[in-house]
Amino acid sequence: MRFRFGMCVLALVAIAGLLAGCGFSTDTAATVGGETITRGEFQQATADGSTTLTDLINDRILLLEARAQGVTISDAQVNAQIGDDLKQTEQAVQQQHSQALDALASSAAQQLRPIVNAHGGTALADADLVKVVRQQIDVIQQALDARPAGFASDVPDRLVNDQAIGLTNAFSAQGFFVPPQELAPTVGQIAQQLNSPQNNVTTADTFQQNLAQLQFTSASYMQNTRRQLLSEALRPSWYKPQVEALTLQLLVADNQAKAQEAVQKGRAGMNFDDLVKTYASANAQSPQVVNSAGSIATEGLNPSIRSSFPAIKEGEYSEPFLAGSSGQYAVVRIAKVEQRAPTAREEQALLYNWLHSLYSKYHVTINEAVVPLEQRPQ
Repeated sequence: MRFRFGMCVLALVAIAGLLAGCGFSTDTAATVGGETITRGEFQQATADGSTTLTDLINDRILLLEARAQGVTISDAQVNAQIGDDLKQTEQAVQQQHSQALDALASSAAQQLRPIVNAHGGTALADADLVKVVRQQIDVIQQALDARPAGFASDVPDRLVNDQAIGLTNAFSAQGFFVPPQELAPTVGQIAQQLNSPQNNVTTADTFQQNLAQLQFTSASYMQNTRRQLLSEALRPSWYKPQVEALTLQLLVADNQAKAQEAVQKGRAGMNFDDLVKTYASANAQSPQVVNSAGSIATEGLNPSIRSSFPAIKEGEYSEPFLAGSSGQYAVVRIAKVEQRAPTAREEQALLYNWLHSLYSKYHVTINEAVVPLEQRPQ
């Protein structure tokens, strides 16, 4: 999992007071625990928008806290993790390839069914026909793989004819004979698809594509891997096996007056289902809309919404808030409060909040002359 320390709906620690500027060199973007994040480092890391100053600060805090706790990650550990990532990629590529071949076998079997039936193969079940074709596909793939390197882009007629004979023999073993010349067109199509570039993507190609999609260079990927291992090594400091979670229900009304009246009636004891029927917009009464918020960890709830509940307990209603740009207003009801294991996203929030709790320990300061307002930690 790639730990990005983005805000999303995470509960943010108030750090404005910790970020007051002090005396800086013009080459400094920020300082963390006496260490400097230079202007060049900041500008290079944030140039493509995939990394923020908050990411740089959190990375530095992670390293400093690891050092303080005597936690280190060796190059061997990083390389082992990279090896595991490559194995996972290889398994995914193999699974996708196998699924593609299964689909190809199913399609080819449908194409061959009339020919098979015309030559006495009506008793061969569809599933068994697909199995015979799938086995022949593996043989065709082996024949393609055995070609000399200089001929790898071609599918020679002889290969197609030989494989058509092979499929004829496979059908003969099932009790009927299909002339190979009638099978050759389908076998040729199979061979062409197996020979296409899309069918020959390597694990290395896929791995590089994955890195590109995540906007990783090789260097930043290794850095992220080390960060991930450090985060895991420091897990006892930030992880909670159980978090308080709220199952939320949403009432979206046409205007603020209706939403406010719904809150008043709800707090007075009116049944929530009746509130939805009476006050919710016509397009917001379905269970899919009402239950769309799902279960959210309390500390991950938007702070302004969280503070609008009189208390965090079952049956409480938030104050109305503007829902988008349509003029509708929403009200949130706490349907259930429970303790449960955090989700992967909520683990990210736990790590993020723990790092922010260390801002005072490592005295984070921002050079406001270098860092634009919109790029400063919130």
